Amino acid sequence: GLNVIVRPGPYICSEWDWGGLPSWLMTIPDMRIRCDNEPFLNAVERFFAELLGRLKSLQSTHGGPIIAMQIENEYGSYGSDKVYLAKLRSLLTGNGIDVPLFTSDGATQTYLDGGTLDGTWATVNFGTDPDASLDELEKYQPGLPLMCTEFWSGQGMRWGVSHRLRDPKAVAQCLERILARGAGVNLYMFHGGTTFGFMNGGLLLPDGSFSPFITSYDTDAVLNEAGDPTEKYFEFRKLFAKYNPDFDTGLAVPPASAKKAYGEIRLTHAAELIANLGHICDHPVHSPNTDCMEELGQSYGFVLYRSHMRGPRKTVKLTILRPHDSAYVFINGVFTKKFTRNESDFTLHSELLLADNTIDILVENMGRVNFGHHMQAEKKGITQGLIVNDTHYHHGWEIYPLEMKDMSRLGYKPLDTMPRTPAFLKGELIIEDAPQDTFLKVQHGTKGVCWINGFNLGRYWNALGPQFTLYVPAPLLRKGANTVEVFEIENMSDTSVRFTCKPEV
Repeated sequence: GLNVIVRPGPYICSEWDWGGLPSWLMTIPDMRIRCDNEPFLNAVERFFAELLGRLKSLQSTHGGPIIAMQIENEYGSYGSDKVYLAKLRSLLTGNGIDVPLFTSDGATQTYLDGGTLDGTWATVNFGTDPDASLDELEKYQPGLPLMCTEFWSGQGMRWGVSHRLRDPKAVAQCLERILARGAGVNLYMFHGGTTFGFMNGGLLLPDGSFSPFITSYDTDAVLNEAGDPTEKYFEFRKLFAKYNPDFDTGLAVPPASAKKAYGEIRLTHAAELIANLGHICDHPVHSPNTDCMEELGQSYGFVLYRSHMRGPRKTVKLTILRPHDSAYVFINGVFTKKFTRNESDFTLHSELLLADNTIDILVENMGRVNFGHHMQAEKKGITQGLIVNDTHYHHGWEIYPLEMKDMSRLGYKPLDTMPRTPAFLKGELIIEDAPQDTFLKVQHGTKGVCWINGFNLGRYWNALGPQFTLYVPAPLLRKGANTVEVFEIENMSDTSVRFTCKPEV
């Protein structure tokens, strides 16, 4: 019973890894994304042919619910290639799309100059100052309907950035200005949700620093991460009733989902990462160079680079060239140093005690940049190499791609002492009744990833915040025993975790 506006991309942003583009695009020769580039448009053509073939019969022009489709997404925040936009429009119409098409961009002349297309309806996105934004759009296309395709009722959160909430009444006042103008509006987000697994994106800030998004995509939305109505929901509901005489004010609001604090459980088994590499990766790649994830056919997760150096040496200087995004160095199995992408110096000095020394470098992909002109170069791993004593590249690597999709073969052992990190830890949550929504807190951990019954819940990073719990929807749980797994990268002071009934964000 709902009408639908489809925004098929190929780029969607959404604070999603690389804005929804697949990482294998980076391995295609001469690839330049989001422009009139033959390799990119060939990939888009295949994608659209598959997707749009499933949608064309669902258009309102064919008796279905789809009333409009978007061309690209906020293109003016990336480029200005009108030939590219026109070719996307032709791909849509050529695949049977005959509902109205539109573009959406930021509400300034620069964004609209870059992202709009002659002959196609333009819309704008904003979160504040609606009159100024709609005035700008009206100047751009006088006489055409006004539309805010994304009214930002909140915002995505990033690691290390405080959570800024918007006052519901102030947001409702802003929304009312849109409705008073007779403009169309779409709430972004209406339902926040969760970026499970490794699928979060990130930003490259004006100062050049990398800032990844957290796992939660609650975004201070109208419905929260668990789908529950918030104060904004009720404020907006009153507003819609005021402007829509057909609005059914007696319609019952569904109750919030049941939540349960299952309490504390103990992680009783452990498997150290370095000792279990062969249980996660069957076939390491042998290469003279530190190949990037994308060159390895890997999209997400971690990659471990292993090599050997002759010794003994009193000191050796090692410089990692451009690790993306966090790198942990181990020499002969002992943690030596951590680097993050935002540092300016990736150098360490170490003594090599043995005749044959093992160098392990674990690199974490924290999420690809999903917005702006920085998207083009977003390969992950050690992107250039390792330099020895400012002299030469070190060659000869055994590379372990660690997407961590299947950890069923990990060699877990009963836990009697704290394992050396990075390590996997496992325990059981026993549920006696029908499962309910809950939130997992790794209160004694530092940085890592969690799974429930093999499902990747996402990342935690207690050293930075702002997120300290992971949402666990009830359908991921089962009555009886539930397997809880934690991959702690840095340090865990105690092996207990806690299930609470409220998020800590």
